[in-house]
Amino acid sequence: MVKHKIKDLRMKIDLIDIKLVKLLKKRFNLSSRIGDVKKKIGLKITDKAREKKVMTNVKKNAGKYKNEISQIFSVIIKKSRELQK
Repeated sequence: MVKHKIKDLRMKIDLIDIKLVKLLKKRFNLSSRIGDVKKKIGLKITDKAREKKVMTNVKKNAGKYKNEISQIFSVIIKKSRELQK
């Protein structure tokens, strides 16, 4: 019974992981496109105001997992910046 419950919960996690990967791919694609535009018009890659706004939105919506999700988004923002170079 317990093993069955764990298996079911892990299957749900697997489905969420697939969705997360798809969303991250979309996000990174958009970040890359933004980088192309920034290069064309001569803007710096790093936009601290935008990054702060993203983190504020993340923390506002993360609930009890604010610290964990904020750490994950710090990495997402870093990788997005790298893609824009």
